[in-house]
Amino acid sequence: MRIFDRYLGVTVIKSTGVVLVSLLSLFTLVAFVDELTRTGQGRYDIWQAAKYVTLMLPGLTYQLFPPAALLGCMVGLGGLASSGELTAMRAAGVSIMQITRAVLWVGLGMVVITVLIGEGLAPWAVRKAELLRTLAISGEANLSTQKGLWLRQGQSVIRIGRIEQNGRLGNVEIVELNHDGKVHAINKAVTAIHQGQNHWLLLEFERVRFTAQGATIERLAEHEWNGLLTASLLEVVTVRANAMPIWTLYQYIDYLEANNLAAQAYIASLWNKLLTPVTIAVMVLLAVPIVFGPLRSVGASARIFIGIMIGVGFYLINQVSGYVGLVFQVDPRMSAVLPTVVFALIAFMMMRRLR
Repeated sequence: MRIFDRYLGVTVIKSTGVVLVSLLSLFTLVAFVDELTRTGQGRYDIWQAAKYVTLMLPGLTYQLFPPAALLGCMVGLGGLASSGELTAMRAAGVSIMQITRAVLWVGLGMVVITVLIGEGLAPWAVRKAELLRTLAISGEANLSTQKGLWLRQGQSVIRIGRIEQNGRLGNVEIVELNHDGKVHAINKAVTAIHQGQNHWLLLEFERVRFTAQGATIERLAEHEWNGLLTASLLEVVTVRANAMPIWTLYQYIDYLEANNLAAQAYIASLWNKLLTPVTIAVMVLLAVPIVFGPLRSVGASARIFIGIMIGVGFYLINQVSGYVGLVFQVDPRMSAVLPTVVFALIAFMMMRRLR
């Protein structure tokens, strides 16, 4: 059985690799064409766009692994079915469950690779890509927008005009509120320097305090502040949720919930990442009854088309479920779990019908 498992595993791995490369080529081309619309801004030229798209490849690989696993298994097993090798295996006494077990072992390897990419390489590469593009377009390695970055912590509302690469903040405004929601004081600083934990040094500091007698203004060259976010969380808010590692997402969700801020979208992203290994296993499992059932005698093109339809269908259901959950305030955990559960039930029902 080891020879059989190895042969089946190598076949599925090769076909999955071909499918993954094909999908990456297609999506990379689309992403590159989209990046060309930004060329000409600052120093952002075609070569910078090519570097940006290349750095985004690990994240794209992470997103495409589930449909690639489904298509790869369908193409690999379908090829064996078309050549009569699966029939010969069955005649030699190999059961469908043994074939399924061999394929699931391959799926386990795909899960390990996906987790390594999604938790290690992809987040680092996405941050490097965003920094590369920002440097090329604006000439500065910072986040700077007209409206700034708005945050809340406790009874304070914080506006940050700029986040620099070295961790410094620029044009910081901190609005302190009373328990009744009225403004108690407004603090401004030209620069904020992180000094460990949640300690910051505010330079060119100005504080306007509101009392019953009127407003008082205090100006200092520097002022210590212990109420801002940590530098790691500030780095998180500039990164897209689907590019964050699981532990970082968990920390940011904890911050949002502690300050009574909306965390549903980040909770959904966290559960989608947690379920990615399960989704890959479900896609691999789903390929087995499809190949042994209705697609045993069809050609490779038909299997690829049906596999693409199933993959696209899962993606659309997953996206729609997340948006519907946000709109109707459904538990984001349920919205994230539902598509995978539905496809898992379909896979198990189809497996039960095989003989």
